[in-house]
This record gives sequence, structure tokens and C-alpha cells, in this order.
Amino acid sequence: MKMSRKDKTKEELVKEIENLRNRVAKLEKSKIKLKHTQEKEREYFESITFLTETAMKFVEFPSNKDIYRFIGECLKRLVPYSMVFINSYNQATSIICTRLALGIGAVSEKTLKLLGRHPVGMTFKISKEALLGLTSNKLNKVPGGLSALGLGGNTKIHLRCA
Repeated sequence: MKMSRKDKTKEELVKEIENLRNRVAKLEKSKIKLKHTQEKEREYFESITFLTETAMKFVEFPSNKDIYRFIGECLKRLVPYSMVFINSYNQATSIICTRLALGIGAVSEKTLKLLGRHPVGMTFKISKEALLGLTSNKLNKVPGGLSALGLGGNTKIHLRCA
């Protein structure tokens, strides 16, 4: 038998209000969790779509086209306001060659002034330690900056492409 509000004591009403507040709080948490789950699901499907489309384009990629540009443009789609540099590495000579630079438009004047020329085609010798850092799949701070990437902090940059 259900009691009417008129039959309840003040303490019972206060307890009922507290129970209702708790239920509302749980519902709000559930709503937030659902939105978060839906967002993750949307991101997951966007990633799957991107990977599927990119894989198909890669399979059909003609051998006479620039693979470095294809890779760079795919990366720019993932992170639109980024700078993308694609490099090749020659193990025999420990030389890295910059094959593509995208997204440097806004800083190109400063970049060109620093490097003395456009970075595409530039080569430089790289130390084993710097190579390990660059291939670790992590962001790494290089003590001494760009000039320390060479052997022993050597700032000499070779302007040839291997």
C-alpha cells in the first residue's frame, strides 16, 4: 500500500527528495558516459573509414606517382594544422634525406632563413642516438636542438640527396 504525501513525515519526505536527487545525479552521469561512448564510437568509425580508404588508395597507388607526397597528404588529413616532414634513411651512410615538407607555409620564411634553402632534398648525417630517438614513436626533446641531430653536435648539413 502506497502512502500519500500527506501521510508521510517530514523526515520521510526529505529522504525521498534525497533519493530522487541521487537518481537524477546517476542519470546525469549515465548521460555524460553515453555521450563520451558515442564520441569514442564516432572517432573509431572515422579512423576505420580513414584507414580503409587509405589502404585501398595505397593498394591502387601507381608506381610512377610520388609515394612521399601520398603519405604526407594522408598524415595532413589526420592532423590538418601540422607540419609534416617525410625523410628517407640510408643505413649504409647514416644519412637522412628530406623527401617532403608540408605545412611549413606559415613559417617558411623563418625555416628557409634557418636552413638557408627549402628543406626538401637536404641530407644530413645522423647519430645513432638521434636515430633511435626519431624512430622511437615518441616525441623526444633533442638537447641542443636541430643542430645536435648530426654527429657530435656537428651543424654541417650536406646539401645532396642520396
